[in-house]
Amino acid sequence: MTTSAVSLPSSAARAAAIQQAGTELLSTTPGRLKAAGGAISFLALFLWYLAHSAIGIAYTGVQTIGKDSVPSIVAAQQLEASLADMDANADNGFFSRGTKAALAAYETDRQKACSMLVSAAKNITYGDEEQTPILAIQDSLQIYIGLVERSRTLGYPKGLDTLRQASDLMHSKLIPAAEALDAANFRHLNLAYGNVQSGLPAARTILLAVGFLTLLVLLATQAFLFARMKRIINPGLASATVVLLIWLMATFNTTAAIQHDLKVAKKDAFDSIDAMMRARSVAYDANGDESLYLLEHGSKSSPDVVQKLEASFRQKCAMIADTPFTPDVISQAQEGNVKFKGYLGDELANITFDGEKQAAINAVTTFAAYIQMDAHLRELENSDKHQEAVDFCTGTQEGQSNWGFAQFDAAIGKVIDINQAAFDNQITRGFRALSWLPTGAIIATLLIALLSWVGLTPRIREYAG
Repeated sequence: MTTSAVSLPSSAARAAAIQQAGTELLSTTPGRLKAAGGAISFLALFLWYLAHSAIGIAYTGVQTIGKDSVPSIVAAQQLEASLADMDANADNGFFSRGTKAALAAYETDRQKACSMLVSAAKNITYGDEEQTPILAIQDSLQIYIGLVERSRTLGYPKGLDTLRQASDLMHSKLIPAAEALDAANFRHLNLAYGNVQSGLPAARTILLAVGFLTLLVLLATQAFLFARMKRIINPGLASATVVLLIWLMATFNTTAAIQHDLKVAKKDAFDSIDAMMRARSVAYDANGDESLYLLEHGSKSSPDVVQKLEASFRQKCAMIADTPFTPDVISQAQEGNVKFKGYLGDELANITFDGEKQAAINAVTTFAAYIQMDAHLRELENSDKHQEAVDFCTGTQEGQSNWGFAQFDAAIGKVIDINQAAFDNQITRGFRALSWLPTGAIIATLLIALLSWVGLTPRIREYAG
């Protein structure tokens, strides 16, 4: 049995055949019109791809910043604040007076911390980056609660050593784990924000370049029709041109607006939320050092232990503001001349929204008042007026330390509320803009191609007839 070889055309022959077919196509008016229609359709499809890519960058940014990272960061910071306040109230619960209120506050913080831990476990987005610190908090929190309960059973001052162990666990395990949970989401937040700020401008530039090329093809085709057929305006091509221009402007302006919205949400609003949430957590922790200082000093503990707690308090207060608040410093801050660093300084350097400046200044003045109350508390303690110092520390009447701290905490809350409302508004705007862009891109692509062929087909038929 024999077989005959079938000779297949070589690559060069195929290329030559394609080139010849293309030359023949472009040598006739109908062929050129068909080629123009195909080119416009291809460019419209390519524009859809580019628009889809730009929309994807914008959507990922809005989703990651608005729904995934920032809410998780805020939850982690609220968890950290609850843990720090829980520790402070565990210390306050050891005082002979005011114990009932401190125990109630401790229980509120414990429930809040447990609730937020459960919420965090249900909202894991980044795998082990979040799961590992959540599990660490879960394990250590049970141990911490057990130590606090045991210290209460032993009573003061016998249980002070156990209370100290609980506080050490809080600062060596629990708070660092909450910070790790915060940091995990922060990494993804910064990555998403960076992608939006660099990726969207690049995507828009490419989109405009291809859009301009498509516009040139449409105009060139219209000019060709005028030259060959003396048709001043082809309704189909003119309509396709209008759709193209509207689509390009809408996509450009909307993605630019989303980029701006995310800048406002991240840099203007969230950065202030972050500074104030950190200030709150550190303040709660410093307040716990203040109470533990009184407990240690009152039980005649080692001077080194007492001095260490006092130094820790000062260090944490310096994280909030590193300069003593004199009337001149506060007055200059009100005029926009911030002479101090720290979380309050960061906030005053990032004032954006209505009412925010006054709320931030109120946080400064209430913090300054609380620092003065702390100085009075230590003066009482160093003057062997321990019970007066304790009463002043735990007192909630106007002018007492816990009242002053509550004023500062409320002032921080006001700043956070202003910025949180602005953040939510910008994210809502971003999602609203994104709700129509994908559909609009598909409709515009189909219209440009369809209208072009609607305009070209009758002219092609004229020659075929």
